Amino acid sequence: MRMRARALAVAAALSLTLAVAACGGGGGDDDDASHETTTTTAAPDESTTTAEPTPEDQAIAAYRAAYDAYFAALNPPNPQSTDLMRLFSGEALSTMVDTIFQARNQGVYVVGSFEMHPEVVSSAATEVVLADCVVETNTTYDAATGAQKDSGQYVHNRRATVSNIQGVWSVSAFEQLEEPCTPAGA
Repeated sequence: MRMRARALAVAAALSLTLAVAACGGGGGDDDDASHETTTTTAAPDESTTTAEPTPEDQAIAAYRAAYDAYFAALNPPNPQSTDLMRLFSGEALSTMVDTIFQARNQGVYVVGSFEMHPEVVSSAATEVVLADCVVETNTTYDAATGAQKDSGQYVHNRRATVSNIQGVWSVSAFEQLEEPCTPAGA
């Protein structure tokens, strides 16, 4: 969710920059000079580089995207979601598909989100283990009537393995830990 908000903010800033540049005046030399200054000032931020993202960065991005895909696949329940199949693998994919089949068989759909706080536990070139204290917010609806059946907020202490399989990062396993956790910033 935060990644989408960031992407929207960047898109809005880019649109505003382009709109300001496009609104330049007539054809005088002063206008050309100010346009050149604006272009120079709008150069890419030095913190943005073309360096390859680290395995940790790629794993965290895949982890966040996987759980966004999970909620998307629950509304309406679609156990064959292409995003779900791409972002989960192995044991984790089986668990997610089973959960979505259950929702479909029960005649419900789920709307929700995760507030995630992943931290790297271990890392290798093709596998990253993350620990996370996840805050899940969801509401379950009857698919036939649209009536709300249940709603809540839940905290999960989770450990997830994110694997790079043939160049694609996906959540391959996860475990709900028994110990309680406190989300970051709480």
